[in-house]
Amino acid sequence: MIRVGDRVYPWMKMNMHGKVIQIKETPTHGWMLGGVMQKKFSVVVQHDNGEVVEYQMQDLVKDN
Repeated sequence: MIRVGDRVYPWMKMNMHGKVIQIKETPTHGWMLGGVMQKKFSVVVQHDNGEVVEYQMQDLVKDN
């Protein structure tokens, strides 16, 4: 699980390491067969070069 303060990088741009500064929870309004969909999480990351970018949580990998 990714938390605020963790070092992460997007798996499609592995050279863009940064620090999680905020996690946003987005409610879903869709229904699936048998129940509601999971909530979506977006993560705001401040990269080492100072750039701030928002990603979907499933697009990030925790850095060691």
